[in-house]
Amino acid sequence: MKQSLRLRFLFQQVLLILSACALFLLNARSISMVKVLPLSMIALFFWTKYDRRVIERRPRFWAWNLFFTLVALGICLAPMAIFQNTFGDSKIIVVLQNRLGIEASLLVRSISVILVVAAMWFAFCAVRYFYALLLPIAKDIAADFQAAEFWFIAGVSAILMVAVAALYLRTNAFAHPVLECDLLYSSDSGACINYLSYFRIGGVENDIRSPLFALFTAPFLSIPYLLSFLLPFGNAQAMVLTMAQVPIHVVTWYLLIKMIPNCNLGQRLSLLVLALASYSGFLFSFFPEQYIIATFWIALFLYRLIRHNRREDYLIIGAAGTMITSAALAFLTERTDHKPSLGSTIKTVLLTGVKGLGALFAFGCLDVLLSYQHVTHLFSYTNVSGSFLQKLMQYFAHVSSTFFAANAGPIVMTSELNEWKEIAVGKMVWHELPVTALSIAGVILFALALVGFLLNRKQILSKVSLFLVLLSFAVICLFGWGTSENGMFLYTKYFGWAFFILLVLLMQKFFAWLHMEKYTAPVYLAAAVGLALYNLPQIKALLDFAITYYPA
Repeated sequence: MKQSLRLRFLFQQVLLILSACALFLLNARSISMVKVLPLSMIALFFWTKYDRRVIERRPRFWAWNLFFTLVALGICLAPMAIFQNTFGDSKIIVVLQNRLGIEASLLVRSISVILVVAAMWFAFCAVRYFYALLLPIAKDIAADFQAAEFWFIAGVSAILMVAVAALYLRTNAFAHPVLECDLLYSSDSGACINYLSYFRIGGVENDIRSPLFALFTAPFLSIPYLLSFLLPFGNAQAMVLTMAQVPIHVVTWYLLIKMIPNCNLGQRLSLLVLALASYSGFLFSFFPEQYIIATFWIALFLYRLIRHNRREDYLIIGAAGTMITSAALAFLTERTDHKPSLGSTIKTVLLTGVKGLGALFAFGCLDVLLSYQHVTHLFSYTNVSGSFLQKLMQYFAHVSSTFFAANAGPIVMTSELNEWKEIAVGKMVWHELPVTALSIAGVILFALALVGFLLNRKQILSKVSLFLVLLSFAVICLFGWGTSENGMFLYTKYFGWAFFILLVLLMQKFFAWLHMEKYTAPVYLAAAVGLALYNLPQIKALLDFAITYYPA
């Protein structure tokens, strides 16, 4: 009996691995990825042996199985068109065409259909495994929420989703089908949509900076991707995926706010309004950007650790896989009566790292490590030898633009700015204007954030926020990331929440010192109104630019 069960499980393993190979081939950047398939097969074999939940099925309500099937279908269909374009002229297709006498386009379409069908089983099992890990965490987090919080988050998300739909029906500038990079600020939103970074393991945007991005994003956005095919207009896919990102954006902010101690319901809801009234918080509701997903996984991990005292490797890998700098979170440990030893901490971090590398190998992302040419290209975004004073001015402008409208406007694309050669010289783009003076607002916000940390230095949330603030300083002022192209606004999504949290912690201390805690919610709402009114002219100018120059 045991022998029969072992053989049955071995057969399931082999079937799953072959199905995985089909999905990996669909997502391949080039035919050279075939070379690393054996390593992925070996890793997946040991992964399924280590954690049998990938294969073994527990009884599920039929609706869950339907949901998993639809998600898997979206994951398998998404890379199909790019696969056909990538391999349509490959040597293998030419050889097969000569031997079989079938037209190349028909041949590559037939191969892609076969791969989609073959990949469905692995995609289904992977999605089921993903939610098997996530749902218990989500249930514990949901138990902390009141009904009013659910309804408020749902209402705010619905309003912003309608706003996204209304905007995308009038302009395609936020995710252009052809002009994929640097149309608005330094955003790669067009590339993110057109190259299907949300779904393609081997997507061009899913490089060493975000090696597991598709793995931790596709299960959320796959069904919206399928729904986009039902809408009869050109940028339906961009619109629907951006709308689907809105609740993730809103929930991320609320999870971060909910971790602030001594914060009642009214204060939390008013802080959410304040966060979304900030320039960064509002504009990122309309950009399909990878930073939104990366920050979501950070928020999930921190919430689970701070509120439930549970350090989940799954959430750390999600955060690091969607933005590699978040791997530093692995050094955070659960609270115990005794401080863990350095050796114990290092052992925990290494174990998490091994699991992360295992996921990289087992789920077909190994070629990210081998695409060193792209890694070399990333160094072109740095500016280590540039003027420190200039980078410092750009940094404080970046801090200011988290809350206040960035100093940006329409400019004519020049050959010097046209790095990707996708936007014709002479075209109008919306970029940050050259920084020629120190941003007083940025300096004040930075200083107040540091004071907020000093007054709350024993809190984990405060420590993590300070780490992100210091990391932002190092990335921009020391490494000069993005300073050459003067495109730091996009980083406000990843770093900006840390400034927000430290400033709120400072305000909470200030009002507690004055014994005026009951007035904080109205103050936050007043600040939200003030920010919205201040930012409105710049937002209107940006939207007018997008609608005028790049109508849908």
